[in-house]
Parts: sequence; C-alpha cells; structure tokens
Amino acid sequence: MPAGRGVDACLNTGVEHELRRAYTPAMDPFLAIVLGSIGFALVAFIVIGILNSPGTGSEQLGWKTSHEHGRAQAVRESEDLEQMLEAANARRRARGEAELTVDGILHGGPPPPVT
Repeated sequence: MPAGRGVDACLNTGVEHELRRAYTPAMDPFLAIVLGSIGFALVAFIVIGILNSPGTGSEQLGWKTSHEHGRAQAVRESEDLEQMLEAANARRRARGEAELTVDGILHGGPPPPVT
C-alpha cells in the first residue's frame, strides 16, 4: 500500500480501473443507436400527430374563445327562462290566473287580462 494513502484511496483507484476497463469503443455505436432510436420515435410521433389530426389543437381539446362561451351561456339562460316561464304559466293556468309573458316580466307591467 502506498505511503499516505488509506483504504479509500485504494478502493477508489480500483473502481476507476474497473470503469476504465468496462468502457470500450464498442459502446459508442450502442449509445448512438439508443439515442437515435429515441429521437426517431419522438420525430415519428410528432409527424403522425401533425398528419392525422383534423383541425387545430384548440379544436381537438375543445377550447373555446370567450365570445363562444358568452354566446353559449346566453343560449342556456334563454332556455332556462323559457322553461321557468312555462312552469310558472302551467301553475297559473291550473289556478285560473292569467299567463305571464316575457315582455310583461321585463317591463314590469301586469299580466294581460284573461279573456
């Protein structure tokens, strides 16, 4: 054992020697093949995705603009108003009262008289 060097130094030297012995020039093509395969697969997936997807990415994910969300919300609220008005009028008809209209509700006027 060399003077001034402990057991750790001898072990490290042994490990370094084993690593140098394990690495051979034959490993370079292996590394190139592995990394090349990963790169090829990544490029292939991207190309397949571009060629086979109809429309844009936002269409595929179902993303909408704020204008489209506002329009859809207005349609839902209009349908809700119609359903609530129809339900209220069904109860009013059952009691013999005059039906409500959208104009009457919006303008605050009394319901039209029953004729």
